[in-house]
Formats: sequence, structure tokens, C-alpha cells
Amino acid sequence: MESYTTIVPKKPTCQCCKYEVSENDSFCNNCGFPLNGTDEEKGKFIGRYLTQKNQKTEIDSQVKSARTTLFVVAGLTVLGGLLSGATDKGGDGGIILIASLIIAVIFCGLAFWSNKNPFGALLTGLIMYVSLLILGTIDNPLELMRGIIVKVIIISYMVKGVIGASKVRGRE
Repeated sequence: MESYTTIVPKKPTCQCCKYEVSENDSFCNNCGFPLNGTDEEKGKFIGRYLTQKNQKTEIDSQVKSARTTLFVVAGLTVLGGLLSGATDKGGDGGIILIASLIIAVIFCGLAFWSNKNPFGALLTGLIMYVSLLILGTIDNPLELMRGIIVKVIIISYMVKGVIGASKVRGRE
């Protein structure tokens, strides 16, 4: 018994994004690649496409770092609340712990919200964090200097995330 193999012709794909295209298309319907363009036009397009793809990857990384920072701030807030509550001699330890837990939940909520609206969530988180630092400094001016390096790192990650998210927002 003879076996026959059917050869199915391979459908054409875009050289840039590998999206399936029609032989009649002049441009890729997915990325806009000039299918019938000159080698120079194709080269320029691929250069721009790769640059944009790298920028998007960098921006996504900044937003992800800022999101992680929101979770870190939540964790540090709980830890600070536990330590402050345990060492409080004025009897306000329970109130401090509850306030810290509420603030931590808000930061966690912002981190989760940043999946849907990175700019709004990260900007809100940055404003809230800086506001809490200001309030803490008003209450106790020495508070600003405690953990200053960690505070600067947190703010820098959040600012980078807000800037990255604003770029994403501007492209939409």
C-alpha cells in the first residue's frame, strides 16, 4: 500500500513580526511592515520596530519594579507598625498597628490596581508615600533621617515607574 504525503504550501508571514499576511498585502496588518518595500525601507522599519520593542520592555520593567515597590512599602509598613506597636509605652500600640495595617492594605490595593491602570496607581502610591513621610516628619523631625537610604530608593523606583507608566499612557 502506497502512502501519499500531502504538501501544504506554507502561508506567507511578515518578516518583522511573523504575522500571517496575504500575498496581495503591501503592508503587514499587524505591525505595518512594508512587505513590498525596498531593502532600505524594510531595514529602517525593522530598526524602528526593534527600538520601540526595547523601549516597551524597559518601560514594562520600570512599571513592574514600581509595582513591586508598592508591595515592599506595604510590607515595611506592617513591620514598622508591629515594631512601633510593640515598643509603644503610651498605650497606643493597638491604634498604631491598625493604622499601619490599613495603610499596608491600601498600598497592596494600589499594587494590584497598577495592573489595570499603572499611571494612576503608581502616582497615587508615590503621592501617598511622600505624604506619609511629610506627616511623619511634622510629628517627629528626626523621622525623616531614619532609613533615609531606603526612603530614597523607594521614591526613585516609584518615580521611575510613574515616568514609565506615563509613557505607556501617552501611547494609548
